[in-house]
Amino acid sequence: MTGRLEPRTALARIRIAVSVLFVTYGLAVSSWAVHIPAIQDRTGVSAAMLGTMLLLLGAGALAGMQVAGPLIGRIGAPRLGVVGGLTASAALSVPLTATNPLVLGTGLFIFGVTGGLLDIAMNAHAVYVERVYGRAVMSSFHGAFSIGNVAGAASGTALIALGADPITSALVATLACAALILAASPWLLRGAHAVPGRSESRQPAHDAVPTRALGKLRRVLTLGTLAFLYFVCEGAATDWSGLHARQHLGADGTASAATFAVFVICMTIGRFTADRLTDALGALRLLRAGTILAIAGITVVLVSPYLSLTYVGWAVYGLGLAGCVPLVFSATGSLPGSTPTDLSRVVGMAYVAMLAGPSVIGWATRIVPLSAAMGIPLIALGVCLTMSRAIRQPSSAPPTDVRQRSGSV
Repeated sequence: MTGRLEPRTALARIRIAVSVLFVTYGLAVSSWAVHIPAIQDRTGVSAAMLGTMLLLLGAGALAGMQVAGPLIGRIGAPRLGVVGGLTASAALSVPLTATNPLVLGTGLFIFGVTGGLLDIAMNAHAVYVERVYGRAVMSSFHGAFSIGNVAGAASGTALIALGADPITSALVATLACAALILAASPWLLRGAHAVPGRSESRQPAHDAVPTRALGKLRRVLTLGTLAFLYFVCEGAATDWSGLHARQHLGADGTASAATFAVFVICMTIGRFTADRLTDALGALRLLRAGTILAIAGITVVLVSPYLSLTYVGWAVYGLGLAGCVPLVFSATGSLPGSTPTDLSRVVGMAYVAMLAGPSVIGWATRIVPLSAAMGIPLIALGVCLTMSRAIRQPSSAPPTDVRQRSGSV
């Protein structure tokens, strides 16, 4: 009995530690985002220049993601998660304390690179944890990221309300993120060696045959396209929900901001229930059901003449989208011969959507009203529904250690 309990305990600790990585990244991202208006005033950058700075953040993240896969193959996801987390914590202080555009742009690029390393490492390790658990847990990790988002936004807003100077704000955010990483690192680094099977990042790929490798590449690109489209849909809510409520329904500042709050809260709730629904319904059915629910939600938003009904639409939209991206990431990690590089490609394509998606809606408003441009997510969801079969996992026997552990941890 002792032999069984030790790996289960180690796996539970790893799950907690990986969740802490997600919380930390969410905390770091929102700590930066909530200070954007103050940073813009302090550095004197225009709105257009700020947009360019944000592209530097995205470019840095994409660069970090591309090297993360090979690095995981060399040092493993746990070590890269710790290194990426600590360096991202330190890099966060640079844009938060920037006083001129050069420092801001440089700091954002470095923060992007380190954040990209952390992003791939934590998702790769989450895929491993889910594989060894033998049941769905990926959505709960992304729920942890949402919790970090809320915590960072709340703490950052509180610091601003208290009149904290930039150095104090940067110090609080950096130390909080670093403390979380350091607290999680013992369980990450020791626990990874205690669980049978260790990390899939150490395993060689099985796609030695060129035709199989080509087939897997097609699957990866298809999954990347799905991730891209779902992130376009998430970005539409993040960047345009409040403005849509203000322009289309005449909502005031507080009421329009509440649209995004409703979306985020419902998405967070959905992510902590999606894993059980995945086990009950299966990944493909849940993805299709979630997509249909999101279609219903955005349709309500588009046709609603009432603010209260629009809130309902955003709530349904958030619940529907909650499990979609985690399911796509899980499917990537479940591909035969899957490597961290495959995951970095899918996450990288999703990250491009985070940058480009909101811009596409903005460009569309030059031709049509925002209320019509918000139909872009509806089109994207329709495409996702037709492509949903791509996440179907190949039928294969679970690993030996999973079969021996039928109980949950």
